[in-house]
Amino acid sequence: MSVENDVKNNVEQLCDGAKSAACEVRAGLKDVAGHSCSYIKDNPWAGVGAGAVVGLVIGFLLGKK
Repeated sequence: MSVENDVKNNVEQLCDGAKSAACEVRAGLKDVAGHSCSYIKDNPWAGVGAGAVVGLVIGFLLGKK
């Protein structure tokens, strides 16, 4: 019984830690997304360039069969 309780406690601690980490990552991503949106609004050509680079990389990877 003691082993089962220890395992349950460890699983609960891991779940709580994972939930906490996920919340922190989500908050960080929202912050980054907000900054990137404002940056793209201020510098639209940077967004065009970034989109072109992403398109070239994806095209290169898909075309390589």
